[in-house]
Amino acid sequence: MLDLDKITSREKGAPVVITTYQTLANFAISLMDLQCAVAIFDEIQFVKNPVTMRAKAAKSLNADFRIGLTGTPIENATKDLWALMDQLFPGALGALAQFKRVFGLPTEENMSVLHHALFSGQRERPPLALRRLKTDAAPGCLRRYGYCIHAKCPSLRCCAMMKLAAKVG
Repeated sequence: MLDLDKITSREKGAPVVITTYQTLANFAISLMDLQCAVAIFDEIQFVKNPVTMRAKAAKSLNADFRIGLTGTPIENATKDLWALMDQLFPGALGALAQFKRVFGLPTEENMSVLHHALFSGQRERPPLALRRLKTDAAPGCLRRYGYCIHAKCPSLRCCAMMKLAAKVG
């Protein structure tokens, strides 16, 4: 258990707590009692599985406002995106079963509907998500280039590299 009185009294009732997702899960019972003005989740894709302790701990944080940051909102399936949005705006994309029925198999039509739900404000609510490209955020950065260099290598090394490439996929 964490001593929340010690944390809040030292900061005059307005603590700043920076933690990892694992520590958040380990001390979830204590941290859920801490009233936060803002919870900022960096790399929020680490809580994309709603049944894990990490995701449950993150969702249990008592915060007035939540922000999630990620460069990879969908890693495996569209339900990853539902899980991230459910952390930040519970219920905004409906129940998971309904979401999977509508968006589980991506098509051009349903992805257009999902894009509109995320990036367009509805009624009195601003958009759920904002997207920023690296070129917009840091226009002076150099572009990344990839080069393929063909070279002969000994057959044993080549076989080992091909086996490794097949495993990695």
